[in-house]
Amino acid sequence: MNNELTPKDKAIEMLNNYRPLCGGYNGGKLNKVFAKQCVNFSINEILKVTFEKDSIYYYYLEVQQELEKL
Repeated sequence: MNNELTPKDKAIEMLNNYRPLCGGYNGGKLNKVFAKQCVNFSINEILKVTFEKDSIYYYYLEVQQELEKL
């Protein structure tokens, strides 16, 4: 995974990808909150289909933790 984004960078990337779908960048705080909920939902779906022993599982757990800090 050395060429991939850090969990923080991945959380930011995912959040920025969802923001336009959640009312655009002019939506302010509500837009960001809704986008974070969508990212969190997506991460939960990823976690459901991965196994706890897989590194991708722990990577997305870290992404989820970083998302909460944004």
